[in-house]
Amino acid sequence: MRVLVFNGAPRYHHINVTLAQVFAQAATEQPAATVQVLHLHQIAADLGRSESLLQLSDTAAEAYQDVLDADLLIFSVPQYAAGLPGLFTHFFDLLDVTALRGKVALIAATGSGLYSPLLDTQLRPLLDHFGLFVMPIDNYLPNSAFSTLPGINSTLLTDQQALARVRFSTQQATSLVAAKLRSVA
Repeated sequence: MRVLVFNGAPRYHHINVTLAQVFAQAATEQPAATVQVLHLHQIAADLGRSESLLQLSDTAAEAYQDVLDADLLIFSVPQYAAGLPGLFTHFFDLLDVTALRGKVALIAATGSGLYSPLLDTQLRPLLDHFGLFVMPIDNYLPNSAFSTLPGINSTLLTDQQALARVRFSTQQATSLVAAKLRSVA
């Protein structure tokens, strides 16, 4: 099973990088999972200049192919001005609406508040539009769930309840994908 963790932060953002790493670690603990992490900020400049897939650099084109090849997509996005980052949604603007149909997605977001409707009002509808099966469990993590380590410019997910939810939701999503792959074989 190919799992792709997609960090949808368009610029380097410690909390989202950390959250992507936590999801990746949780996925590697699942049987037969091959895990890859894609950071939007690493292709942001190229993506922002592109109006079609044909205009992408080889690196950005590989990122799209990695998304298309994944069996499970774990999306983690920061909340920007009460919404999804524009460059994150632009990533989908370049895809054919049927390209991701039938894939399984797990969603997560980070933000400054204790709660945000972002996942249910914006991310879930976007992925539904592309025909993904979005897991009914999601993960909204306030920035307060993370602690910045002094002096080394790094962040940890320190909220144990949030960490347990990430692990549980990842296990649920990988179990569903594994069952789906077994039924196809």
